[in-house]
Amino acid sequence: MDINAVFALFGKGGAARAERYINSEDGGAYDVWRIVCESGEYVLKKAKGKETEIYREFFSQPVGGVPRFYGSANAGGDEYLLLSRERGEALLSVDKASAAAAVDALVSVQDRFWLDTSHAGRGTTYDESLRSRAGRGKYLADPLLERCYAEFLKIYGSLPRTLCHDDLLPFNVLYDGVRAVMVDWEHAGVLPYLTPLARFIAHCFEPGEEFFAMTESDKEFAKEYYYKKFVKEKGIDRAAFLRDLDYFVFYEYCEWVMLANKYPSSANDRNARYLDRARRLALKLSDE
Repeated sequence: MDINAVFALFGKGGAARAERYINSEDGGAYDVWRIVCESGEYVLKKAKGKETEIYREFFSQPVGGVPRFYGSANAGGDEYLLLSRERGEALLSVDKASAAAAVDALVSVQDRFWLDTSHAGRGTTYDESLRSRAGRGKYLADPLLERCYAEFLKIYGSLPRTLCHDDLLPFNVLYDGVRAVMVDWEHAGVLPYLTPLARFIAHCFEPGEEFFAMTESDKEFAKEYYYKKFVKEKGIDRAAFLRDLDYFVFYEYCEWVMLANKYPSSANDRNARYLDRARRLALKLSDE
């Protein structure tokens, strides 16, 4: 596909120069291009999943913490999105400053759509997300984990809902040293509010332990910052917030437990580390 021709569909005019983005994890090429032209700089992205629907439904008007959406176009049977070009790099190592900026971006979105049921049928619905999460629990093969997971599913159904990025790993946050924006919205919907924060912190560990780095001290900072900036204002008790967040982090750990049990031939040291983390957190929760 001629990317300059795709860009021309948006009517921005001027000769365009397209530069393809590279995946920071494995060096592969994304279906995402930086476009430079007479009218400015943009990002052109081949949409995945329900991304077009999500941008049209939630971001047709500018929302803080998200790239501006200029529209979508079909070319060769694929949907393409035209977005603002945001400064910054994908987060791999998270410190207090970048954690605060990421939380600020998250709060901008979640406050805008807090308890807004008018969009509940768009993107990933609650029922779809619940079925997916219930399916993960079938592959834990451990009574302790299964009991904790059953409690997580109860809590999942009881929490207030808002728009949630359902894959908020740190590299889906761009940070320029001051401001952060959340990108790659193909998995999102009106879901229990702790969904994105839990994923953001759950897969970060001390530098050198895993792909994403974040110290325990900085994780605690991020939790408190999010609570004081957003959750406290919603009338949610701090102890309940921290307990529920632990259950959501436990769910994230179980992703790698599930993968090892569902696909035994692919199991490795990472799966074992996540199993240990899941068991230790489940023991903590069972003692509370």
